[in-house]
Amino acid sequence: MKLSVLMLVAGLALAPAAHAQDARAVCRPDLVKFCQVQMEQRDRKAVRACLIKNMDRLSEACRSQIKLMMAKRAAKPN
Repeated sequence: MKLSVLMLVAGLALAPAAHAQDARAVCRPDLVKFCQVQMEQRDRKAVRACLIKNMDRLSEACRSQIKLMMAKRAAKPN
């Protein structure tokens, strides 16, 4: 599961803008709730670590968006 979150964060950075915006919008409440300090510090590594730490506490909508982005990224030819 930790690898999945890392892939999500990488996917957010590398995904097409529309998908990334959807994920950010859906996950923003979770990020604010669980990772506000890390977000304010603009520390991507710390935000990733926070997401990993709180993965089981994230909303279903956020986890679903993460899975969708990961599937799209996995299906993308290298």
